[in-house]
Amino acid sequence: MIKVYLDSCAIQRPLDTPTQTRVALEAEAVLGILFLCDAGRIELVSADYFCTCDDQLLRKAKRISDVGVKVVSPLDMIQEIEQ
Repeated sequence: MIKVYLDSCAIQRPLDTPTQTRVALEAEAVLGILFLCDAGRIELVSADYFCTCDDQLLRKAKRISDVGVKVVSPLDMIQEIEQ
């Protein structure tokens, strides 16, 4: 079965104002993905870890207490796995 992770931008897309063709098409695509999930053809998954090299994102994630996933650098991820 295909496993799909939709980030918050994708999940939000159907709620955006479709002022551009791209926004409208992406909104329809996300709704299609959700339909396929409801039909049992794909599975939505979530992540325990969000691994990134983006220093600005890492700093911002540390300031947010209820992110829902652990935001880590690749080095931190390896250290977590090896413990």
